[in-house]
Amino acid sequence: MSKILITGGAGFIASHVADAYIALGHEVIIVDNLSTGEQSNVNPKAKFYLADITDEKAIKRIFEKEKPEIVNHHAAQKDVGFSVINPLDDAKVNILGSINIIVNSVNVGVKKTIYANSGGPLIDSEGRVVGVNTFKYVDASIEGMGFALESNEVKTTVNNLAKFQLLS
Repeated sequence: MSKILITGGAGFIASHVADAYIALGHEVIIVDNLSTGEQSNVNPKAKFYLADITDEKAIKRIFEKEKPEIVNHHAAQKDVGFSVINPLDDAKVNILGSINIIVNSVNVGVKKTIYANSGGPLIDSEGRVVGVNTFKYVDASIEGMGFALESNEVKTTVNNLAKFQLLS
């Protein structure tokens, strides 16, 4: 079985992903700052770290201690309204935080990174496009980083949630 680190693992979707991994017998490590997730969502069989993905020292320490084989990256600033009003703060979490996860994944030899994402145009009740969710720009940035980094002949790849499959 694999050692899997899940970012944002106290959130609704990622906590269910963690539960499924645990049910399959994997060792699960959760990293979450609890800004939107709930401690009560964390499976008691998972190891939990209260940390923000933008905290370079904390994330490096966790990765070096745990040495996960797989990273399932869900942590994000997901509030579309916030991302439109505060694009730099949004980018700090969604781009720089994700790069922090990718760099640490490469540094400890993670075999696979799964990147969960969403987003697209914002549409009003009459079907008109009224804005753009910045996740699409984040996706392009993170996917470019993921495909560019290599370590010890193990390429860190980044996948859409649509391609996500539980490891058995």
